[in-house]
Parts: sequence; structure tokens; C-alpha cells
Amino acid sequence: MTSKYKLKSFFPLLVIAPLIFGLVNYIDFALDKTKPTPPLHGLPLILLLTFTILWLFFGEFRTKMIKVVLNDDHLLIKTFGGLSTAKKYLYKDLDGFKTSILRSRGGDNEYLYFIKDNKKVGKISDFYHKNYLELKTEISSKLDDLGFEKFSYKDELKETFS
Repeated sequence: MTSKYKLKSFFPLLVIAPLIFGLVNYIDFALDKTKPTPPLHGLPLILLLTFTILWLFFGEFRTKMIKVVLNDDHLLIKTFGGLSTAKKYLYKDLDGFKTSILRSRGGDNEYLYFIKDNKKVGKISDFYHKNYLELKTEISSKLDDLGFEKFSYKDELKETFS
């Protein structure tokens, strides 16, 4: 069984291009000596845009928009929207999985984390994957349910930049 993306999961990718374009143009504007200099040379805006681009690329595209292929004795995880090389994990080598809920105004999203040696090695969510419930059912039959983990933005930020 292979994970399938929801259409809205491509939104972060669509946002990255205009942000990069805006950042490059703003840096060009800030460095242009013929125009009035923005306050602090626009450093706060440049830092904000840079952080947002990095967060979207490494946090959303690398760690959340992953492709998972479930086989009889192992699973494959491909990051960067399925474009990276696959990492193979034998079910017997994984500790199990944990689930978490991200609460937001738009609704609650469930995340399922694959755990190996007490570390998260991959995740799927009902926000990004349209066949999430089918994947979860299949995973539940092959891995131990290690319980619920409270969602932590601090942990998400660490995962994004590690």
C-alpha cells in the first residue's frame, strides 16, 4: 500500500516560490544605494522571510510531505514529497508507532509517528495523506501501538532543523 497526497498538501510548495521571489527582490531593493534605505536595511523582514522559506522547505516538504510504501515485512519512507531515496525499515526493527493530535482553527489533524530506538523516523498525517486511515489500519496490524503523545511545537521545530 502506498500513501497518496491530498491536493491541499501541495500548498506549502506553491507558497515557497513567491516567498523566494519576494525575498530576492527585497534584498536587491535593500542593497540598491540609489533608493532610500529601509529601516535596519529590512533585516527583520529578510530574517522572517528566510525563516519561513526554511520552515516550509525543511519542516513541511521534508518531514511531513513524505511518501510511505507498506510492504509485507518492511516499509519504505521517502522524504521531500517522495523525491528522495527510500529508507527501508523492517517492521521487526521498529519499536512501533505513536499518534498525536495537532489542534487548530481549521480542525484537528492526527499524526502517526514511526518510532525506532525511541526516535521518530517518519510520520504520516490525515492533513497530507488522503488514505491516512487505510495506512493507519495497515500499520496497526504490523506495528505495536505505543500510545498517544501530546503534540509539541518545540519538538516539531527540533525535527524541522535536525
